[in-house]
Amino acid sequence: MAFKLEDIANPGILPIQPYIPGKSIQEVIREKGVTDVIKMASNENPLGISPLAYRAVKESLKNSFQYPEVSSMKLREALSGNLAVPPDYIMIGNGGDEIIYTLAMTFLTDNDEVIMPELTFSMYEIVTRAMRGIVVKSKVVNLRIDLDDILSKITDKTKIIFLCNPNNPSGDLLDKKSVYNFVSSVPENVIIMHDESYSEFADSKLMPNLRPFIKEGKKNIILLRTFSKIYGLAGIRVGYGIADPEMLSLMYRIRPPFGVSVPAQEAGAAALKDQQFFLDTLELTEAGKDYIYKELKRLKLSFVKSHTNFILIDTKRDCKIVSHRMISRGVIIRPMSSYNLPTFIRVTIGTDKQNERFIRALEAVLNEVKPV
Repeated sequence: MAFKLEDIANPGILPIQPYIPGKSIQEVIREKGVTDVIKMASNENPLGISPLAYRAVKESLKNSFQYPEVSSMKLREALSGNLAVPPDYIMIGNGGDEIIYTLAMTFLTDNDEVIMPELTFSMYEIVTRAMRGIVVKSKVVNLRIDLDDILSKITDKTKIIFLCNPNNPSGDLLDKKSVYNFVSSVPENVIIMHDESYSEFADSKLMPNLRPFIKEGKKNIILLRTFSKIYGLAGIRVGYGIADPEMLSLMYRIRPPFGVSVPAQEAGAAALKDQQFFLDTLELTEAGKDYIYKELKRLKLSFVKSHTNFILIDTKRDCKIVSHRMISRGVIIRPMSSYNLPTFIRVTIGTDKQNERFIRALEAVLNEVKPV
């Protein structure tokens, strides 16, 4: 019998379906021959990178022959001032994904149970399976996470609960009082990752603030945030976790020492100072959502009211066909078939021109493709 690498691979990875990102502009140009392409699939900032961050990256390159400062202290201190938590409560990562991976590698072992909603960010399932944990899916009712169902699924084998809020890909935001009650109900030996990657787009009056829980001694909570979205640093790769120092000290034992590059650390610190870019992004996003909502109502399509920079839309048609036809028109959006939503697409809020082009292309495709 011929030797197969699968026979000696980590058995946890074998059932994993690889993460499928949105198509890049370069891919579409190469595969479809379309030259005028806009990407509205990956929740990137249509305004680009924060100008202050851009200048900081350029300046940092002259020092990039040196290894980065391991603790990312400059960025942690900057975040500490913004978040009102001490620097030792903050861990910087190579994007939020590194924090997710590090948490899983620190706390999961064979047959530990991990609870996550059946509709949420797919990386949670990937890291759980990679660590040979058991994925436990909780119900989503009308595209909304069911916190009571999560609580009902906790057993003595439960190790981590992943809670994305606002949720990706729905854009829904959980009621903060419900979240506070939920956090108080979870046993202290079960870790809650509250993924707040899109929190800056949500109304601060509606967004739960779990930092006081951590500062008051809740050691089983870790918050996840990123610079990829509102600060336009998706290609730089910098995110962070907020947790009790005791949890972070365990995570530091396995975290790669030089994972956050010199440019990433400098970009993050500079972006935090760019209040104008932050406000411009929020203004553009809110105006874009209002326009797209209005047009979707005109087209008689249902959608989820979003607390993020994207909208989940039911096209009532095969989303793979819709996506293919949209790409042929130079508009990249995200089909939701991999999330078991066969008629849904997700679109990132763009500039005014991009949003208008998206609606024109979508309306044309809807007229071409029959409802299912």
